[in-house]
Parts: sequence; C-alpha cells; structure tokens
Amino acid sequence: MSTVTFYVYKGIYTDQTTSITYTGSPTVTYQVITVPGLNINAYTSGSNGYIQIYGTCTADAGSYAGGAFVKFRYGFTVDTVQVDIVVSNPPTYTHTIAYNANGGSGSMSSTTVTDYNSGSTNVTFASNGFTAPAGHYFAGWRINNTGTVYQPGGTYSVGGNGSVTAYAYWLPNSYTVSLSAGTGGSVSGGGTYTYGSSCTITATPDAHYHFKQWSDGNTSASRTFTVTGNVTLSASFEIDKHTVTLTAGTGGSVSGGGTYDYGSSVTISATPDAGYEFKQWSDGDTNATRTITVTGDVTLSASFKLGIAQIPVKVSGAWTNAEASVKVSGSWVPVKKVYMKVNGTWEEKI
Repeated sequence: MSTVTFYVYKGIYTDQTTSITYTGSPTVTYQVITVPGLNINAYTSGSNGYIQIYGTCTADAGSYAGGAFVKFRYGFTVDTVQVDIVVSNPPTYTHTIAYNANGGSGSMSSTTVTDYNSGSTNVTFASNGFTAPAGHYFAGWRINNTGTVYQPGGTYSVGGNGSVTAYAYWLPNSYTVSLSAGTGGSVSGGGTYTYGSSCTITATPDAHYHFKQWSDGNTSASRTFTVTGNVTLSASFEIDKHTVTLTAGTGGSVSGGGTYDYGSSVTISATPDAGYEFKQWSDGDTNATRTITVTGDVTLSASFKLGIAQIPVKVSGAWTNAEASVKVSGSWVPVKKVYMKVNGTWEEKI
C-alpha cells in the first residue's frame, strides 16, 4: 500500500493533484471520502493514476491524518493508496498603514488588516486624528510624504507583513483682508491671502486731503503685515488745513485770520482807527472787507493812512466842511490834523 500526503489549511480553498506511476494501465476500483469540505477525485491516464483534492476544508486543524483510501487495479494487481490529509490553521499576514503628524500634533494608531493573503491587500485610510499646525487644515494623506493625496476612507495596497507610513498633508488656510476708505481717499491691497503670507496695504489721499490713520490706530499710510487671520481695516482722511495770517500797519486793526479747511470761504476785514482810513491790503486789494477762498496758506497785511481834516467854513452865509490845506514848498498839501489851543493846552480837534 502506498501513501500520499496532502497539506491543507482550514477555511482556505485548495486544489492539489498527485500522480502515481504503474507498470500497466491502471483503473480506479474504489475511493472513499471522509474529510468535511474536501472533494477527492481519483482518475487514470496512460500508465499513471492521479489523486486530486479540491474544495475548502472545514475540518479542525490537526485532524484527518489518513483520512481517505483509493484503490487502483493494474493487471491482476490492486494498489491501495492511503491518502493522508493534514489539516492546519492557515498562516496570517498583516498589512499596515502607520500615520505621521508631519508638523501637526497628537498621535494616531496604525490601521492594520490581518488576513491569509501573502500578497497585497487594500487597507483603508483612517480619519485624521492629529491637530493641525496653526493656520492650516488637513487636506489628506500622502504615502512617504510625496505624490498622490489620499482621503480618509480611501484605500492603499500593502503587501503581506508590510507597512507604509501615511503623512498628514496640511495646507494653509485662506483669509480675507477687507479694506474701506473714508471721505477723501482710497485704499488698495485688500483681497484673499494664505496664512503666513505678506500683505501690503496703502491708503492714498485725494487732492487737498491727507491720510490720518487706520482704524487700528496705525498712522503709516503704507504698511506691510503677516496674515494670520481675517483682517478688517478702514482708512480715515482729513482735508488739508491752511493758515490765514493777517497783520495791521499803524492806524488800524484786522480780523478774520485763523486756520481753515481747504476751499473754505473766509471774510477778512481791515478797520481803521479814528483819524485814519484804510489804504489797501499787501496784495493790492483796496477793499477793507473782502472774501477769499482758502487754497493754501495766506499772509496779508493791511495798511492805513491819516484821514483828510475837514474844517468848517462859512460860504454864502452857510457853514460847510472844507478840506484844509497848507502850502509847502510851493505845493498845497492836505492838512491831516488840526490842533487848537484851549486854556493854554493844544488839543486835537479834527
């Protein structure tokens, strides 16, 4: 009696064939099947006999040694073949994805699939459990921190007893820089920026205005800062101010000077003292009271002159005022003042 041994794994499909050579052409005369889940097929071809087992064994490991018999007849000889079937538990293989925070913080357990496949098995990526670096968000996993980005729930093929490392892929957040301008100017530099990027903003005043400050108190019209979140700023402007400076010569006073907004309408006046009269402003204007439009700093002085004395005279029986004149070096000159001696004291009368 000859013996043939088959090794099978519980729960794993098997398909094995063994041949036995005879001196004549054999025929199968008898076979018995005793192993749960397995089929034994005995057949002949030429001078060989064949024993094939196939199927998924459901027997426990360690059982069924010598579990079947097959008989072949060739000529007048019968060969009984003992079929030993050795059942064992199948070997297992692990397929693992480990995780790396790649600049983030925290820890994550590996994802491992255990099966009977010595080749590659698809392993599913876990959801992110790391804390993102400041200003970044999780965008997926990359094997060995390069190449394709995989999302949680996706799969990656890992070989038997193999392990790969998935690195967290972080991308910077996007933030908005919102700018607005008050009356008298415009702003530039607003928009969308990624975390950590440099942003330059500028406030530009209109003609006859000047920049005052940003709403955060910064007084630099053009400034650069690093974006770490959403930013909202407004720029304020002020209209230019100009000084109207007035002075008065001897014999009078002036009013209306001061500081005024560009474009303001300002009334200035020159008022003569008693015995004087307004002559003109330093720019030649002879209107004692005038209105000017402020478009820049203004400096003006008012000049005054002595008034012409009026002397009462009687003409045709009626009193009237007449200008007094004296002849000086052959020319008549108006009298500016008239003095009279009263009780021994000279007094200005006109």
